[in-house]
Amino acid sequence: FHPRVDRQEVTALAALMMFAILRRAGAVFFATINFLIPVFGYLLGVLVLGEPVSGRALLALALVLAGIALASTDGHGGGEPGGKET
Repeated sequence: FHPRVDRQEVTALAALMMFAILRRAGAVFFATINFLIPVFGYLLGVLVLGEPVSGRALLALALVLAGIALASTDGHGGGEPGGKET
């Protein structure tokens, strides 16, 4: 017996997961992790598809990661955006 999973069910589950993350971690966190999509896309392309590693791509990934780090701090040595310390 193999249960059939419909695409709409998977999409609905993904939407519920997205709203749970938004409610728990906040919109700023959710927006920030979206910037990781090109990082994982490139890494999977290299690892799975055998894409060549290029200096330009590594520079671009470094800039993306630097932007994420900058957006994740409040400019005072860490913590959450908005000055909230955890």
